[in-house]
Amino acid sequence: MNEEAYTPFVFLTKKISTQQNTDPNYEEVGIIHVSQSSASGAARSFVTDVSNVFGAQGFENAIFDQARNLALKDLATKFNTETQKVCNLRMDIDMSNPNLVMVNCYGTLLERIPQPVAQPKPQ
Repeated sequence: MNEEAYTPFVFLTKKISTQQNTDPNYEEVGIIHVSQSSASGAARSFVTDVSNVFGAQGFENAIFDQARNLALKDLATKFNTETQKVCNLRMDIDMSNPNLVMVNCYGTLLERIPQPVAQPKPQ
């Protein structure tokens, strides 16, 4: 397998993070959760043309990456990106059914406080 040929998806956003919230201008308002399922047959047909380049392991990674990217895109539509953000994001992938990839995303939904908290100045 050519390890260098494999490039994972990168989901660029400042509104979804796996890290803890450190901005005092946001407060917790709830838990956000989305589930995305994809038939592995459909995912396999999507990456069939590139499976020979990746080899078996890269082929499986491409299926997982596509499912994760779809779940993140779905999550990004579920909250107001002007006033809210998601932190502590966790993802679970379930492949117990050989014909289905299930991705569950959940995290802390935060909302900007109307009156920003003054941040201490660095000394």
